[in-house]
Amino acid sequence: MRAAVGMAVPLLAGLLFGRLDLGVFAALGAMHATMNDRVEPLRLRAPRIALALAASTTGMLIGAELQYRGAGGLEIGLALTLVGFVGGALSATGPRGSAAGMLLLVSASLGGGMALPHPWWTAPAMMPCGAALVLLLGLRYRTDVRTDPRTVALADVYRALGGMLAALGTPDGAAARRVLTGRLNQMQDLLPPSRPGRPESERLRWLRRSYEAALGTTEAAAGLLWAWRPVPPEVAAFPAALARQITGGPAPDYPGWQPDTPSRTAFDTALRAAADTVSGRWAPLDTAARRRPTRGGCGPGCCRAARCATACGSRCAWRSPRRPSTG
Repeated sequence: MRAAVGMAVPLLAGLLFGRLDLGVFAALGAMHATMNDRVEPLRLRAPRIALALAASTTGMLIGAELQYRGAGGLEIGLALTLVGFVGGALSATGPRGSAAGMLLLVSASLGGGMALPHPWWTAPAMMPCGAALVLLLGLRYRTDVRTDPRTVALADVYRALGGMLAALGTPDGAAARRVLTGRLNQMQDLLPPSRPGRPESERLRWLRRSYEAALGTTEAAAGLLWAWRPVPPEVAAFPAALARQITGGPAPDYPGWQPDTPSRTAFDTALRAAADTVSGRWAPLDTAARRRPTRGGCGPGCCRAARCATACGSRCAWRSPRRPSTG
């Protein structure tokens, strides 16, 4: 709805006042804003939209200036090549930078080819006006804690963790781990960077620690995945119960199981820490059990394999865990 209104109002205003040329660029700014809009609070939406519009307006200014001066093909090609390099550098900074880099190059190309209003510099000046309208339309938007995108993403992480636990010891384990890696990446993108010395709200600290607890549990579970060691069904179902708790459900009871190997003990410790963290209780998140390797168990190499399996992410997602030989 905000996208439709944000683009229609500038065009209608341009028709009514006889300046459709200005309305087109304001609507273009509104379109670029809605492309980077999300269903989230204003304090999260505003920086995302501002970065995208800054890049878009800059690109439009470059393209319009080149067109106004009547630049030749060589000059335009060199300018767009330089803009492309800058856009690529922005893309390397993360998802927001990737969107900004794309809009920088696209807007520079559009500014060099679209019919410009008079004076020419009003074309880039109208784009922030359309983006401001999109922001104003969303001022009254409020998110419920249970429907906050970060809460939903965190719950998806724990559901995916439960899916991987259910797939332990089966050929579907590698595919389930790829799904979990994607959910972890999505949650990480929604969390602002941690800045030492800067105070954070209690809810943000809870979200961050719950994410870190899920990451630690993933590392421990990855060791079980590659060792082809399943866990009881009630343990595999527990992360899904934590996901329901995250979205407003009751706190689940921890399953009564007895881990029988060091690798399962390390996983049990990490899962208990995650349960305490989701419930709002403090728990140490680096709780891997340190024991001497035993027959049938897992030594320090297992922990290294677990961290490698998590750190490599999608780069090694195609590899399937090997079934241990019985000979």
